[in-house]
Amino acid sequence: PKDLPPQVGKQAEQARIAAEQHAEAVRNAIQRLTEQMQKGTGQQPPAKHGSFGMQGSITIIGPDGATH
Repeated sequence: PKDLPPQVGKQAEQARIAAEQHAEAVRNAIQRLTEQMQKGTGQQPPAKHGSFGMQGSITIIGPDGATH
């Protein structure tokens, strides 16, 4: 909407960027955990851990996604 003051668009943009950075951080953390698990056991982690990680990231990103 063109009638909104410029700072509203700016805040929305900042919220979107923050959400993206958060999602990136979550992905990186899961990747590090997965790598540590692989190194620790010397084998691929069970699929169960992988799907749990995916669900965890979706749950964490959810609230951020709702802000923009």
